Amino acid sequence: MTEEKVTPKLDYLHSLIRRLERSQWCAQCDDLVEMLTPLEAAHLAEASLVSIYCWVKAKTIHYKFVSDGSLSVCAKSLPREPTTQRLCSSVK
Repeated sequence: MTEEKVTPKLDYLHSLIRRLERSQWCAQCDDLVEMLTPLEAAHLAEASLVSIYCWVKAKTIHYKFVSDGSLSVCAKSLPREPTTQRLCSSVK
């Protein structure tokens, strides 16, 4: 097998391993999902970091706090279409 054929397969395997390492149980989804940092979630949802925290506060997306106190966001619960900065106007 040539190096050109091996490299994409290795890249795919590394990507798959990273996803499995990041998988956690989401109680709201009742499923094993990829959990993201708020910054990664903002990037994936094409939203601002402020929007992510507002959605957490409004319980619009699924999240949990991990043992070190940091926030993990369920990738499956993020909006599928790019947002137009749906900010905190409805969150008080």
